[in-house]
Amino acid sequence: MKNHYLICTFLLFFFKVNAQSNFQIGRIITKSGDTLQGFVNEREWDVNPSSIEFSRTGDGKSKQTYKPNDVRFVQVNGVDFYESAFVAVSQSRVAPIEQLSIGADIKAEKAQVFLKLISTGDKLNLYSFTDENKNRFYVKETNSDTIIELLNLRYLHQNDNRKIVSDERYKSQFVVLVNHNKAINTSSLVSLLSKTQYTQKDISKIVAYFNGSSNAIVHSKKQRSSAFYIGSGATMSMAKYNGRNELAEGATQKISILPFVSAGMDLFINPSVRKTIVRFDITLSPSKLKVTKAIGVGKDGHVTHVFDRYCLSFSPMIMFNMFNTQKMKFYVATGLSGTVSFYANNSYTMSYSTGVGPGNNYDLTINTKLEPFGLAVPLRVGAQLNRRFELYTQYNIPVTPVTAYNFYSIRVLSGQLGINYKL
Repeated sequence: MKNHYLICTFLLFFFKVNAQSNFQIGRIITKSGDTLQGFVNEREWDVNPSSIEFSRTGDGKSKQTYKPNDVRFVQVNGVDFYESAFVAVSQSRVAPIEQLSIGADIKAEKAQVFLKLISTGDKLNLYSFTDENKNRFYVKETNSDTIIELLNLRYLHQNDNRKIVSDERYKSQFVVLVNHNKAINTSSLVSLLSKTQYTQKDISKIVAYFNGSSNAIVHSKKQRSSAFYIGSGATMSMAKYNGRNELAEGATQKISILPFVSAGMDLFINPSVRKTIVRFDITLSPSKLKVTKAIGVGKDGHVTHVFDRYCLSFSPMIMFNMFNTQKMKFYVATGLSGTVSFYANNSYTMSYSTGVGPGNNYDLTINTKLEPFGLAVPLRVGAQLNRRFELYTQYNIPVTPVTAYNFYSIRVLSGQLGINYKL
């Protein structure tokens, strides 16, 4: 019951942390041309934001909300840049199949939105806009105020609904732009376009070709979406009996403190923000466990269970950064840990004297079966420094015992103090 309460309390805290603000250093340029320096609340945006929260102070107490109609430009943490623009937004879908139109759907709606600025150059600026429907790319010629969407359509063939048509109109749009840039070699561009997909990486290459790579400025670089790490530290563990067993009450548990090694991978929900992270952790940890109790009239006997345990644990976890800056982060994490255990020196003994004289000693050895598989819930808090070093402490709540007897059980309680290094 205590463990259930602890897990529920941690989860409530966990989701409360995720709802907190994430104000990062930034600035906005208003419609009147004024530049406001302060902090922007950067969220885990899966789509382009429809509004921006701005504050003069990092605590966000004096925050104000700005919509695309209110500002010209937003910069967040020197990483993300958004430009307010009135553009045509195509409404057709590219997935799932059941929502594709029959025949090409070029319907568009005009709207004032925040476009994410990807790169600028002598000839073309590149933007992206993502909403619930799909991701889109836009370009603007530097000698024009018009921003056009690069169209990528996907629809069902009008005469055969079993066929899906990929209509890559953005390629012909780039060819049209060559007419405005006589220095561009059309045949070379067509060759590049033949290998181009509708992705930020590929579209950026084409725009860089127009601008000349030396004249292009990349504002929104594609951030790493994952990172690997290695780690080590100390595992503290002890075995605890419950139920109808001599060692369930009044016993002494020896605390085992031994080193462990770990490795894993982090997946960033938003690589620019890195507030929410999915982690896959593998840990190899040993422990030497002992539970003992003095018995007999004169307490001259004992009941003792000793065993060595070697664990290989795989732990998917989700992490939230409570405090999130480029140089320092404080986080909480939880998940589910599956463990494969190997045992050695497993010995359960009982020994005491039954009277005076020889032959009055009672000695018993029992073969205790220990389970090779187990589950636990890890609760972790930690800090990350300079995106490289991570210090943390973790408590593992056992979900399954290491025994499967009807009248009693043994659970291994464990915790860790560790350090990770991001590769």
